[in-house]
Parts: sequence; structure tokens; C-alpha cells
Amino acid sequence: MQWLPAEDAQLSGDAQVITPESAWTGESNWRGAYVLAEEGGSVRFDLAGAVLEAVAAGGGTAHPVFHRLAEAAGTAIWAAVAADGTRTVLGALESGGAGEPGATEWDGVLRPARLAVPLPAEAVALEVVSHGRLELDEAMLLPALTSTVYPVEGGGRVTLGVSSADGELPMRPGETGRAFRPDGTTEGQVNRGRRSLREGTFAIVR
Repeated sequence: MQWLPAEDAQLSGDAQVITPESAWTGESNWRGAYVLAEEGGSVRFDLAGAVLEAVAAGGGTAHPVFHRLAEAAGTAIWAAVAADGTRTVLGALESGGAGEPGATEWDGVLRPARLAVPLPAEAVALEVVSHGRLELDEAMLLPALTSTVYPVEGGGRVTLGVSSADGELPMRPGETGRAFRPDGTTEGQVNRGRRSLREGTFAIVR
């Protein structure tokens, strides 16, 4: 998981960094500052270092963290940009329309929202253009597939793999396991010949 603060991104047009008096909203926290992008304003996150390596390894999913306002506030169009300038639209998110306050008095909600289209492995930047009023905190990137290996007593290992987008689980010869849906029902067997995990599934292999 990688976090990209909006205040560190490249801003264009009607976009500016805002530092609130307090990070606490009454129900959640801003990272620190946030970016306010009005009509036509844009925010570009250039991917570099460990972030670029993680995306290049197999793509992933992007989850912008923004303040969805209570009232209608237009939309924000998100796209991935490749080194040759090719743009892949990842989705449009409503910047407002959250409705009346709930348990707290703060208008709207600050939380991540997953973009519909996975982030391609060729992406070198993530960009959003505001068509309304966008209050953007950061962007969270998840690899297409995350795996963790646990050693077991007596030798061997157990691997847990979780997919945010379609991907292939790294496996050694002889390892087998099963894939599961989020509700715990079985998706099917995984082995060296069938290593693919569908978006939103997880696997346990040994």
C-alpha cells in the first residue's frame, strides 16, 4: 500500500493547498493539508521510486481519499498517464452529494473511494481534473496482488495472497491451495497451472 499526499503533487489551474486550523474534522482526520481544486483545476501525482516499482510489477488499484461534500459539487475525472503520454481513464467520482450530516455535525464524509478501472502497469502518473469542487486529501494505491509468507513449524510455509485487481499469485513447484471470495465461499483451487486470482478474492497456499 502506498500513500500519495495531495499537497505534494503538481497543481495546475484553479487548485491550491489548504491547511485547516485542525486536522480533526469531528469524525476523521485530514492527513495535514489538502488540495482544493475548483472547476478545471488539476492534481498530478508523478509515480517514482518504490511507488513506481510497485505499479510496474503488475498494476494495481487507486483509491482517492477526499471530502465528499454534503451538497452536489460536480465530478472529478481520474486518469493514469503512461510514459508516452497515453491516458487511461480510471473513473469519475462525485465530489458531493453525501447528504445530510449523520452522527456528527461535519458536512459530508472524508474517506477513500475505489476507482472503477485498475491502474495499468505502464502508468507513470495519476491525474485528476475537477469539474466542480474537489477537496482532495491523498491517493492510496494498492498493488494488484499482495502476498505474505508465513513460515510453519517443521519447515515449509503458508502464503496468503490478496488481490485488489486480477493478478497471478507467486508459487513454488508443489505448492497448492484454494482461492476464496470475500464472504469465505470457495472460488476454486490454485496451483502452478492455475495461479490467477480474480479481483477481490484471496488465496491460502502451502
